[in-house]
Amino acid sequence: MPVARSSRVYPLTLKNDPLNVGILAAFDFAAENGSTDADNGKDHSGNARHFTAPAVAPLIVQTSAGKGRDTSSGRSTTTGFYYAAGAGAVGMAVGTGDFTIFKRIRTPSFAPAATLERNIGRITDGGGEKVVMRLYEVTSTGKWHWTSKVGASNFLLWNSPGAPGFLPNAVTSLHITRTAGVLKCFVDGVLIVTRNGDTTDFLATNGGSQTVVGNYGSSNSVDVVHLDEIYWSRGLSDAEVAAHAANPYDYYENGVAPNSIAISAPADGTTFGTSVPIAGTYAGAGVPTAIEASFNGGVWQVIDADPGEGTFAGTLTGQTPGTGTLSVRWANATSVTDTATGITVVSSSIEFTAPSTQQSAVPYRTFQRNASNQASVRISGTYTGTPSALQYRWRGGAWMTLDAAPTGGAFDKTITLSGPGQGDIDVRFANSTGVSATIATVGVGDVFMVMGQSNHVGKSGAYVQPVAPAANPAWVSTKLNKNGVWAQHQESASDKFDNSTAATYGVQIDPTPLGSYFGALATKIMDGGVPVAFVPCAVGSTSMAAWAASTDTTKLYGAAVARATQIGDHKAVLWWQGEADTEGSLTKAQFVTELNGRVNDWFTRFGRKWFVWAINVTGTGANFTAIHDAIVQVGQTNPNCGGYADLNGAFSSSVHYGTVSEINEIANRAFVPLNAAYSYVAEDETLEMVGSLTISNVTSSGGTLSWAAATGSSPATGYEVSINSGTDYEDVDNVLTVDVSGLQPETVHPVRVRAYSGSGLRSAPLSGSLTTVAAPGGGEELSFTPSPARTLTVSPTSKALTGGPWWNLGNPAKPRGAKDPQATLDVTLNWGPWLADVGNPPIAKFTATIFGVMQVGAFAEGALTTMVFSGATAAEATITFEIETATTPPLKDERTVYIDLVNQ
Repeated sequence: MPVARSSRVYPLTLKNDPLNVGILAAFDFAAENGSTDADNGKDHSGNARHFTAPAVAPLIVQTSAGKGRDTSSGRSTTTGFYYAAGAGAVGMAVGTGDFTIFKRIRTPSFAPAATLERNIGRITDGGGEKVVMRLYEVTSTGKWHWTSKVGASNFLLWNSPGAPGFLPNAVTSLHITRTAGVLKCFVDGVLIVTRNGDTTDFLATNGGSQTVVGNYGSSNSVDVVHLDEIYWSRGLSDAEVAAHAANPYDYYENGVAPNSIAISAPADGTTFGTSVPIAGTYAGAGVPTAIEASFNGGVWQVIDADPGEGTFAGTLTGQTPGTGTLSVRWANATSVTDTATGITVVSSSIEFTAPSTQQSAVPYRTFQRNASNQASVRISGTYTGTPSALQYRWRGGAWMTLDAAPTGGAFDKTITLSGPGQGDIDVRFANSTGVSATIATVGVGDVFMVMGQSNHVGKSGAYVQPVAPAANPAWVSTKLNKNGVWAQHQESASDKFDNSTAATYGVQIDPTPLGSYFGALATKIMDGGVPVAFVPCAVGSTSMAAWAASTDTTKLYGAAVARATQIGDHKAVLWWQGEADTEGSLTKAQFVTELNGRVNDWFTRFGRKWFVWAINVTGTGANFTAIHDAIVQVGQTNPNCGGYADLNGAFSSSVHYGTVSEINEIANRAFVPLNAAYSYVAEDETLEMVGSLTISNVTSSGGTLSWAAATGSSPATGYEVSINSGTDYEDVDNVLTVDVSGLQPETVHPVRVRAYSGSGLRSAPLSGSLTTVAAPGGGEELSFTPSPARTLTVSPTSKALTGGPWWNLGNPAKPRGAKDPQATLDVTLNWGPWLADVGNPPIAKFTATIFGVMQVGAFAEGALTTMVFSGATAAEATITFEIETATTPPLKDERTVYIDLVNQ
């Protein structure tokens, strides 16, 4: 990328670029410091002032309009902004007839007040003016116009067709170029005028009378700001002019950041075994395709085939013992190198082995934490040399003894790691600490088995990557691929969550995996302070019958059992299946029996619970209700089920979720029962909207919605707004202009706003209504009555009941699930702002309807009302509140709130 002129490093060395051929002088006047003429203007050779004035030195200062302004007095052709006597001495008397002049200027800061010329450049010799460039101040146009003269004739006048004009303070680039008698003028790379048959030489050889002058003449020129100047002894083509006008400084070597590489480890004088770990940084305009390393002049070896954002790390293996220089370089720019000296390689080394045991540490392995947040981890391998002891550390912590007396060239130890956490395991010789080896990215956290059909494979064309938590920015989500190899969990078109390549068990192959919701879910779990891993076992279009309990690894259930046994322990099973059975004839009772059987069998084998996701109706068959309700029943009643999420309504395009917003919605719902069971997020971490929703300034062409900012322990990162439950506006500020031109008159349109945070929390919604009114006289124009600002707060008064739920307003009309719902619901209402809006009159009546039953509540003058609703047994409740004043006529307000019952 081009370097800003204010940051330019001198000299301005020319790159090997065709545009640079024939440059006589190049000046960057904007890089001057604005103090004295001796420091002003740099050329491509690094000289402070290539041209010097023999008489009065100009004073070039920085003003509000910019640098490069000549404020000297008494200027003439020998005392201008820059000046050269005997210009032939600087290579300008070439006599070829071909030339190019480039200038970038800023026009004066005021509008034209007269029709006057302002000279901005001049080349003369003993035979007279050769080239003159000037601005005309023209009151009739109110602009500054460029004109030019070559030899004795003007070829671009301010009133000529196509003559360019510029407003005050305009920055523009100007080129005059001539090739083989064809003279052209360009403005900002665009050709303005062409003249043929010109044969005047650029500069004849006439001794001391040769002069090159800029910004000369009377005080009329004082306000023209000169930024850049370049002179060529050849004419540029049209394409070259356009390219140069786009960025003239792209043709200097320091016009782009130089490519570089630096070793940060190892330090000079370090000793290693035959494998040398190397890390460092790189920078520049380019990007290395790979990083290579060499020791002592040996063969170059790729140590990092995919360097990160400005960093690299890798290991140079199989090196011959000796002392010498360690070198690294860009694979695609081998001249970009760095070295570390005095590096010693000894014959000692450490190599890890990975026996097939449940406790073996391998890269990207996540171990299931126990109740004490610990895991037993086996580390085994071989070594050469004579270590006095072997030491280890995890996550860069203190070094501890792994083997106090190693013998026989091998080690095999089991250690205890205390998490939750994630990081590298390093092992080294105690007496030669440079002899070391690393197992990268080993975690202690939660591991989930992923089972079911296609929505647990992932069939979305969208991909949501896992994001490391702010408190642990180096964490990554991990997975056990279907080939039995631990890997980083990616969500991309080139590295999908469910990778069936070389699957250990053929029954687990799904031929068309795409994006899943597990990246978004991993982000939420890691935000809770726990590293997470997944073990994909799902396969698309599989029925409940295909998941019959078994230990046969040619069967889906048996293969999943084998993979769960391989890792030793896991947190729980995540189950999403049932769409295939909506095309069948299983009754609700039959599906309940089948699903209970799988849940109970797994708990008997592993002592781990299932979390079941109730399927979405979209794209499913006629038997949806039986299957959906059966899953909900198992989630509510089976003690070996840790919870459930109802995904009905989570997506609407097909049987598979597809968009980023749908992925995030599913992750939000899945996280609720997991969080309820495992407390990833503390109970007091909420996102709450306080204040009101205001609808105002509404016309037939649009209206303004505004709402109070969200408050809570997790700050809002965005908002979701819906009108008529159909149009969603996401990531908006606290004010939104909405197009309402399509709304029908005489209609009430419900409006909801809720906040959300980066951790996926959703606030209770603010609700209001937009009422359209027909125009007087039956005209077509719509008018609208804005709703007054109102506040409605609905919150639980108690969560003390054992096993009881809490009332969650974060997902209106889309229940996330319930288990053992309590029989009563206490709701506290705040009508204070509404009462203030209508003058705080006395209240005549207050009612509420839930489950279709109206209840009358006593109203206290404090504007707070507590109502107890009995029989709250459904997972979803719709409550309508109505308040009426004792005035004549009475004032009324009605509000509907959707409540989801979620496990506490």
